[in-house]
Amino acid sequence: MELFLYNATYRLWICKDCQYAVTPQRLEAHFRGHHGRHPSAATPALRQAALTAMLKRPWLDSGQLIDEQTQMVLLTATLPLVMEGELCRRMKHAREEVRIFRAQTSRRNIAYRLWQPKTPREVGRGPYAWIKTNPMVLFVQDRIRRSPGGKVIVYANIIGQVMAMAQVLGCEVYHSKQINKAGVLDRFIWGECPMIVATSTLGMGVDIPDIHSIIHMVDGKVNNRILLSRISILS
Repeated sequence: MELFLYNATYRLWICKDCQYAVTPQRLEAHFRGHHGRHPSAATPALRQAALTAMLKRPWLDSGQLIDEQTQMVLLTATLPLVMEGELCRRMKHAREEVRIFRAQTSRRNIAYRLWQPKTPREVGRGPYAWIKTNPMVLFVQDRIRRSPGGKVIVYANIIGQVMAMAQVLGCEVYHSKQINKAGVLDRFIWGECPMIVATSTLGMGVDIPDIHSIIHMVDGKVNNRILLSRISILS
């Protein structure tokens, strides 16, 4: 295991290069996001050898952290007040057991905003038709126009939503099943394609310069909405 060091105390594998804790389930994603060109990840056989070595040791996944009473700290800039209860439920803790601190950002060039479009009552057929409605598309296009000279990332929860929005915008996509993810990411990082639609796979510790706007599309149970998480440069 040239790239990883095992910590027996915490039952975690630590990446020597970037110091991330890595579990067997996240090994493939870690290779893709951080070490796509590392010799240990060069071939499927080498990646499988690394996974086999990991599985020989006991390891702790994130689902066991709560059961073992491990202290957890979550950082988010986009959690609406109405979603605090749902977050606690998913963490398997009562609301009164969780301390939540809220404060404004100290950076003057960053803004966070929650926007809910007025989608037509009669939306076309298809599970992702709401993504292609005029209010949704116009909002995203306006954010793109406000980010000249910088990159824009549009996040969606599932691959189908990613594909639907990318088709509307005419840009590349990035998700777990994407062919040649390294090539797509390189083109985005180097500015050949300044806009991309992706799942959270793109956010696994990837450092991308010149991001001007990040948009999260959320498909709510009642109302579809866009969560604009960050505008780095405001116009």
